[in-house]
Amino acid sequence: MTTEEMVQHTVLSPTGLQPHVQRLVDRFHAAAKRTITELLECAVVIAEAHNYLGKLHLEEFFQHIRLNPEGSTAKKMRKVGENYSRLSPYLDRLPNNWTTLYYLVTLTGIEFQKLVDNEVLHPSVTLEEIKNQFRTSQKSKQKSQRVVIDLLKVQEGKAEFAQKLKSLLSEYNVLSAETQGPTLDQFIKEASGGQSHA
Repeated sequence: MTTEEMVQHTVLSPTGLQPHVQRLVDRFHAAAKRTITELLECAVVIAEAHNYLGKLHLEEFFQHIRLNPEGSTAKKMRKVGENYSRLSPYLDRLPNNWTTLYYLVTLTGIEFQKLVDNEVLHPSVTLEEIKNQFRTSQKSKQKSQRVVIDLLKVQEGKAEFAQKLKSLLSEYNVLSAETQGPTLDQFIKEASGGQSHA
């Protein structure tokens, strides 16, 4: 039997891959899972060191693991370790990058679940790809718009107009320091001849 005939008779894996390719894929995923498991364990140890060691012993601990306790890596590792329970169910999907893991634990529960539900997480996902998930949803949100009303252009019923405007802004919870501040109140007072209706 020729090599070509052997390939034609080879049974494919359930994923449609040749068995030798599937074995390599499986080995890669197993190694990635072991790597992330070990990274998370390191993070948990750092979090525990912060929780259980006094200042002197904590400094000694960091000196012996050759990590700056004030550096960004140590801070990220601590935060990741403190949030191990969020990440541990998804070991087979997590990237082995501290910055990306740190970003994942800073997300709200809803944001993190969105990544899980949308199958964004995988061992090779980049921080940029994760952030892009939220950029597109933020772009779709309507941006705040500012409206300027020149009260001096109101010809008749200035006080009544300003009172109605203030009432409307209040009704729709739009009042801010800018709208209810001295400008609007002062205009109402001046337009009503010095009598305050507020």
